[in-house]
Amino acid sequence: MRRGYRFAAVWLVILSAVLAACSDPSSEPSAQRGEPLVTGLPDFTRLVEKEGPAVVNISTVTHRDESSAADQLKQLPEFFQHFFEQFGGEGEIPSLPEQEDTRSLGSGFIISADGYVLTNNHVVAEADEIMVRLQDRRELPAELVGADEQSDLALLKVDAGDLPVVDIGSSADLKVGEWVLA
Repeated sequence: MRRGYRFAAVWLVILSAVLAACSDPSSEPSAQRGEPLVTGLPDFTRLVEKEGPAVVNISTVTHRDESSAADQLKQLPEFFQHFFEQFGGEGEIPSLPEQEDTRSLGSGFIISADGYVLTNNHVVAEADEIMVRLQDRRELPAELVGADEQSDLALLKVDAGDLPVVDIGSSADLKVGEWVLA
């Protein structure tokens, strides 16, 4: 065996042994007890267990504009119309590919048992269809009740009852430097 290959083989064996020792769960007693492996960082597991059922996925569909691309190009100044006529033939504006519906995803949380959901405005802005998916996998159509672009907040309503509700904290209870989960 050539010297370079022998050297690489030795390092591969050493690396495998180190990785095996590091991945042995018995070498990490704190991991067995469910404690965080890195000390000093917050453990959000209880928070997720408690509030997770009130967190929802939000999907939206925004339908393409009904006006054709040619109609939009005809609204351009005359200089641009002449430019496009050169490429599309006399009196013609070349066709542009049709736009497809735009889809987006986001998240939010239920703030009242009767179906009000808080999310970010940018998630639902200009959406034609809004669907809320609950943790129990139910998918419910949602109606936009209100939105504020400046604060990037939107309120949705789904037709359901007896929903899990998130317990919203108060910023007055926080100290500078505390961890928060948003």
